[in-house]
Amino acid sequence: MNNKITVCCRCKRAFGPNEAMVLGRDHLDSLCSDPDGYLIFIQSWGTCMGCFGQEPDPSKWALKACVYCDRPLYVSIEKPPRIVACKKICCDAAKAKKRRAILRGTKQCAECGETFTPKRTDSRYCSAACKQKAYRRKAEVLDGGTP
Repeated sequence: MNNKITVCCRCKRAFGPNEAMVLGRDHLDSLCSDPDGYLIFIQSWGTCMGCFGQEPDPSKWALKACVYCDRPLYVSIEKPPRIVACKKICCDAAKAKKRRAILRGTKQCAECGETFTPKRTDSRYCSAACKQKAYRRKAEVLDGGTP
C-alpha cells in the first residue's frame, strides 16, 4: 500500500514485498510507547529471517499480518506488540484509520431512518438508493409537485 522501503534492523538489507520479518523481545530497545499505549518506531523495526538464525518456533512465535500492508510478521507469543505493524508508516496509518472510524460512529439515515456506519463523516444516507429517493423528493417539491 505504500512505497517506503523496510530494512532489517541488524543487517540493513531491504525486505522483499512479501518477505516475512520477525518482531520480538530483542527489538524492544528500538520501540517505546506513545500516549495511546501503542509501540512506536525509534530507529529500526524488525529482523530478517537470515539474521534471526532459524525458522521461528511455533510454540513461541505467531505468524501475523501487518495491520496496514499485510506483510507477514512473526511476533512473540510471550510479549506481543499492541499493534502489529512492519514499520512506522503502517502503524500511523492503522491508528489514523481507527481514529476516523471512532469519529464517524453510527448515524441515522435521513431518508429511511435506518442506523448505519458511514464511510465518510459527512454521510447522510445509508445507501445510494436512499440518497436518490431524497433527491427525487426534493426535486418534486421544488418543481411544484410534478413528477
